[in-house]
Amino acid sequence: MDRRSLLKTGLLAGVATLIPLPRLAARTIGKNSGLQQKSDGLHRFQLGDLELTILSDGHILKTPIQPFMCPNGEKAELENLLEDNFRTTDSVDLAMNVMLVKKGAKYILLDAGMGIFATNADNDWLLKSLSKAGIEPENITDIFISHAHPDHIGGLVDKDHNLAFKNATIYLSKTEYNFWTKATVNDFKESPLFKKQEALKPTINGIQNVLKSIQPKLKFYPENGKLMDNFTFISIPGHTPGMVMIQLASKGENLAYIADLIHHDILLFEHPEWGFSGDTNLAEATQTRIKTLRQLNVSRTKIFAYHLPWPGLGFAGKNNQTFRWIPEVFATP
Repeated sequence: MDRRSLLKTGLLAGVATLIPLPRLAARTIGKNSGLQQKSDGLHRFQLGDLELTILSDGHILKTPIQPFMCPNGEKAELENLLEDNFRTTDSVDLAMNVMLVKKGAKYILLDAGMGIFATNADNDWLLKSLSKAGIEPENITDIFISHAHPDHIGGLVDKDHNLAFKNATIYLSKTEYNFWTKATVNDFKESPLFKKQEALKPTINGIQNVLKSIQPKLKFYPENGKLMDNFTFISIPGHTPGMVMIQLASKGENLAYIADLIHHDILLFEHPEWGFSGDTNLAEATQTRIKTLRQLNVSRTKIFAYHLPWPGLGFAGKNNQTFRWIPEVFATP
């Protein structure tokens, strides 16, 4: 089955962030939001000696909400929860927040955005966002990849599979690399994706092609999980087998980049067990989500999240027995 046939049959409905393709049908991704020209926002702040800039790679608008989001959730309860929080029950909109770290002369990206897998003009904003921040692709020295889903690695190469950041060393966990380079659909038996094998196969192929293209620049995270003094890489498996949380530390200040640990600021904080359709192992992802949110709550660590509402900064709070997202507040833009 070719790509266009996949779109027409709706087989990609649950994997829009995994296999984003051009010209997705409206019923698969929802209406184009019209926000594609507003990619000039950025948020810059200090973490000790590190200068951090949050950039936008756009967003992913999906309708209907299920089964894409919360495949284990009860529809009526989900809709009531959204309505109680003044959210639409028609669609869900995922941000794509990318962090740029300046460490001395180094410019380090945490993930690389949708790039060649962009669905439409709603995403693939990263290069424009970098330009607005005064950074050119050749300025990037290092890229830390949290996991190898297309919306995190698609920006590593151009449409001809040439390196987009020619001077950058690219880091990935060895577990993640080993999984994807050998992956088949049979590795997704614990995922909702296993029911969509005709969509899953080209997803795997697309990821493998990118990983092959970046080989000359690819390195694995050190076994001790530490790099450049300021970065620690912690395994948070489930969404993918080798996904890492990246902890940044400088002069007593800390921040945790949780990547795709969680995809919704209301639904999956209150009900982490409802899951996400793109989780490679749904049960393991839920266990990791709960365990990590508990740790971040107890430590009161500031969080940066890829898919939570712009700019993706906040804390894992608790309300009795449930978690809640507490966004960081800003008095000025």
